[in-house]
Amino acid sequence: MSTFNGIVSEFPEIRIDFFRRNADAQPPLACFLSHVHSDHLAGLESLRSPFVYCSAATREILLRLERYPCRINYGKGVLEARQQTFKHLSKVLKSLPLETPTSIELCPGREIQVTLFDANHCPGAVMFLVEGDGKAILYTGDIRSEPWFVNAIERNPNLIEYTSGLKTLDKIYLDTSFTEDVPFQTKAQGITELLKKISKYPKDTVFHFQAWTYGYEDVWIALSKALKSKIHVDDYKLRIYGSLKSRNPRALSSSATSSQKSDMLREGLEQLVSTGRNIPLDWDIDTLSTNSAKEVIAILVQKLRKNIKNQKSVHEEALPKTIYFPYSRHSSLLELRHFVEAFRPRDIWPCTVNTAEWLRNGTTIGFLFGQFCSSKEFEHDRVMQAIAAKNALCSQNQQHASQTTVDSDPAPSSPNQEPQDSQEQRSGNFEPVFASLLVDTQVSGYQEETNLNPEKPDDLNTLPENLSARSASDGPIEQSEGIPQDLDTAPEAPAGNVSDARTHPSSTRKRGISNVSQNVPEDEYRETANTSVDLN
Repeated sequence: MSTFNGIVSEFPEIRIDFFRRNADAQPPLACFLSHVHSDHLAGLESLRSPFVYCSAATREILLRLERYPCRINYGKGVLEARQQTFKHLSKVLKSLPLETPTSIELCPGREIQVTLFDANHCPGAVMFLVEGDGKAILYTGDIRSEPWFVNAIERNPNLIEYTSGLKTLDKIYLDTSFTEDVPFQTKAQGITELLKKISKYPKDTVFHFQAWTYGYEDVWIALSKALKSKIHVDDYKLRIYGSLKSRNPRALSSSATSSQKSDMLREGLEQLVSTGRNIPLDWDIDTLSTNSAKEVIAILVQKLRKNIKNQKSVHEEALPKTIYFPYSRHSSLLELRHFVEAFRPRDIWPCTVNTAEWLRNGTTIGFLFGQFCSSKEFEHDRVMQAIAAKNALCSQNQQHASQTTVDSDPAPSSPNQEPQDSQEQRSGNFEPVFASLLVDTQVSGYQEETNLNPEKPDDLNTLPENLSARSASDGPIEQSEGIPQDLDTAPEAPAGNVSDARTHPSSTRKRGISNVSQNVPEDEYRETANTSVDLN
């Protein structure tokens, strides 16, 4: 999760990926947003000016984001209209084209040039190259710098001056989500592993991909092609993805096509009846059109009479219910070094830092990337040294105050109370550090966790667990005070994806893929270690 405070020292008039007011910095004249994951949206909802520049895809997604409680309450009829969190920013958000240098006037006589590059992270995610007044920085946002990606960057005509050594970047503001020296498999390798595992399952298996944030779209498309099936998403996601220029727009659907409804219904009902479970009639009626009600009842009666027993093969029983595959949307340390080496900048500023952990482990920019930079002095290392020195001084003062209190006072007859000045000193010795949710991800490394749930049609009489009891509960859903709600941007925001309460996810399609959303609390907006696929 990003800990970057938005301030670019080379260009103090701008802010990137952090929009809260900073009393110690001048108000920004322009803002920039790299992507829609929620750890990069701090303060954006209340922003009224200045303009926020981003990619076209990021703008389209952001204007359509809805919080989980609002989606559920709208689906239950509690809200009369959809509540899109950032819709009021439509005039503030300005899209910029990719790989096109664009001049932005900050104030009369003051301009900067900004160029956007794809970050290989999620739809709309970009890097920003900012140039002006003889300075140049590259802000990566969240990035997956796989070998092919770095090779393309090195040849990009808008960056070749910096990768060839003709010019030098003053600083790269780098995504340092993973700093353990552990290699990652590429995205392509992870998808290949997944497809090999899925190929072992029967043709009538339904896979549920539990994507809790944006960034796994390549996996969906690969599965769609391999299984020769559309990807079934809820109406909410379909509206968002429909606003983008998809590379494969025909791969998405919010429900089965009319030509396949009959086969899906028969297969699903046959499995439901053969397991002897209770079948709620309105489940099938609601999922189809009103004109299909008679068809539902007729097929239901037919299957009840037959009462076919469900017989699963030994091979099917032996297959795991959960498939794990490696897939990370962030770079490994090796990949980051390869990326930095391509530019050889003067300095690196890490955008994801657990200060306490870095101090404890002695982690420095010089150690991580020093050999790939053109300078040996790093601003972040100086800041960390100052924090370490201050913490050491505070610790010494605390020990001295404690010893003075014990030596100068006789043993009291009542419990010893700390002198007032000592208490004040202790309260003033607290050193604020960056908050980070990446402790679990910076230990012995790994890749993210994703779930894909293949289900047999015999399980289709119940809603997937991801829809959760909250969506079926009585009464409106309320946001807990002090707990940020997801916006489907989870880090990642990153913010979790939840199905519309008005529609059930398509889950009866033969050999199909269904994207079943779920609510992800804010403390889960972090990169995890492995990618998984559940087969329930």
